[in-house]
Amino acid sequence: MSAHLYERRLTLLPLLLITTLTLGDSPPANAAQLDSIQLLATNPSATAKWYASNFGGKRSDASVKFGNATIAWNKVPESGVTANPAIAHIGFAVEGVERKLAALRKANVEIIKDVHEGPQSRWAIVADPDGRAVGIIEYEGAVPGLHHLMLNAPLRERRSTLGWYQKVVGGEVANLRNSPLWTGILTNNIWLLFSDDMPRADTKTDYTNASITWRVDDIAQAKELYAKRSQSEEDLGEGIAIVDPCGLIERFIE
Repeated sequence: MSAHLYERRLTLLPLLLITTLTLGDSPPANAAQLDSIQLLATNPSATAKWYASNFGGKRSDASVKFGNATIAWNKVPESGVTANPAIAHIGFAVEGVERKLAALRKANVEIIKDVHEGPQSRWAIVADPDGRAVGIIEYEGAVPGLHHLMLNAPLRERRSTLGWYQKVVGGEVANLRNSPLWTGILTNNIWLLFSDDMPRADTKTDYTNASITWRVDDIAQAKELYAKRSQSEEDLGEGIAIVDPCGLIERFIE
């Protein structure tokens, strides 16, 4: 993997565990545990403050803890970034999309898509300070907070992408709100969704260096198994970094 695709310092970010679960069952023996999501921002602290102010969570400088999950931001390198829109958007469940949207509009937040009636749900898309798309969704039973990570996967590649995640991180494929448009893997109340029809903002930061960090029980075994599932990998000593079918960097540590 080329050096510009990642920064080693991301592996040192404070990490919090989310166990990857199958629906209504115990975690499979080989399930990885989601630690954190790392993104870039022009002003990491300001971006973290924006997320904490608008969607709750506990902020610590340039990271925010949402329940058991952490999103952390690093500064865009001076050399710039290369476009890689693997992440369509990050989504949050709220109590009342219209109320939340009104509050965001009052705070001069850019509205990408107004309230939309979805499958047994209502959702909208706004933009964060870096222009990154952020989804907000409400439906009966949704737990307010970090709700999903929407990855871009063309329809013709959806099945293989889902299969890759199932084999690499565990979990069970399911449809959010029984909609085939929102197919993904549920990881302890947070969804990994895959779609190519969701609107997203033109970003100032793009998505190079975006990554997800997973924790595994046996890193030696992970290095042997996971590297086989990527055309690009790098041994980090304490872990391994590979690229998923969407072009997103996946890190595995023990």
